[in-house]
Amino acid sequence: MPELVEVENFRQLMLRLVTHGSSNKVPCCLSVETPSPTPPKIFPTDSDFEIIKRCVVTNVERKGKLLRVVLLEQSSNSTTSSNQQQSDKKLNLYFHMGMTGRISCPDNIPSLESLTTSDSFPPPHTHLILKVNKRSSSNNGMDQNDNDDLTSCVAFSDPRRFGTVSLGEPLSLQWEELAQDALMHNSQEFIQNISGQKKGIKSLLLDQRAVVSGVGNWIADEILYQCEIHPDQRFLTVDEATALSICLNKVLQTGIECLSLHQDYPLNWLFHHRWNKGKQGTQKDFNGKTIAYVQSGGRTSAIVPTLQKMKSSRKGSKKEDKVIEAAEVRSTKKFTNASQQRKQQSKQKLRNEDDQNNHVRRSKRI
Repeated sequence: MPELVEVENFRQLMLRLVTHGSSNKVPCCLSVETPSPTPPKIFPTDSDFEIIKRCVVTNVERKGKLLRVVLLEQSSNSTTSSNQQQSDKKLNLYFHMGMTGRISCPDNIPSLESLTTSDSFPPPHTHLILKVNKRSSSNNGMDQNDNDDLTSCVAFSDPRRFGTVSLGEPLSLQWEELAQDALMHNSQEFIQNISGQKKGIKSLLLDQRAVVSGVGNWIADEILYQCEIHPDQRFLTVDEATALSICLNKVLQTGIECLSLHQDYPLNWLFHHRWNKGKQGTQKDFNGKTIAYVQSGGRTSAIVPTLQKMKSSRKGSKKEDKVIEAAEVRSTKKFTNASQQRKQQSKQKLRNEDDQNNHVRRSKRI
């Protein structure tokens, strides 16, 4: 699945479609191609595409692993710029990559861990192609070859079709529900939200609505490895939370820079050694330390046990554990009482039905 660093790379590729606010004098509306007969389950309708064709792109935004293409629908009856500004309608086209989705351009076809390398454009399993001609009124005298150079084109491909493209809902709702973006996160808020928490740190990082959005499995493993924190560690100190915030920024920014320059991630990253699980104890990190695999946050986690050790409960956490445990006991009792009450009601209902049936049978005999 594409992680935040890949999706940010996709966003930068899609910025080629932005024409609104540029020097273009002629509105540059999008043209659309849908080459695939079997698009993803959630995909714009024909009427949606008719609307998209009347739009110009004003920006491309990202939150977590979601992309949002900001559109401005051009009004056909606008006569002046002031009238046009009042009548044009803002829309949002959302993209979620799913397991194998990617955005590509003729000169840049990103590779993914889950996909085979392809140098052809559009890549196999392309479902949507967006084009914009950046020709201004001053380019009317250009020949066709020069005009082709001014056409920007991006393609959305997805072999497994778990990705999603929607004009507005349902992805607009997911966008609003996401926590702050991991790359642009507020450090103080991040530290406050993860320090002293009973929930394991990896579970917190993977929960896209809890603290930050965009952190996936291998990125979580990477920052925890570099900070030498066990993925199930609870009650992080402020110092540990601060180190995680700094490391999160460093890993994301470094990853994005490497992808933009078509370079590999740093050799000392756990990323290069985590994929081939094999037998436990056979995988080593860059420094020759043994890699182990554990379940954490509902995912398989790669750790180096000699570095990432579970630490005992912090001071004051036992008291908090007792409070939480008491609350859990009360909740369990409440659930048990409610369950018993439902059973009693069900039994009483059956008795009433039996009494009614017996009454009917006696009436028939009479």
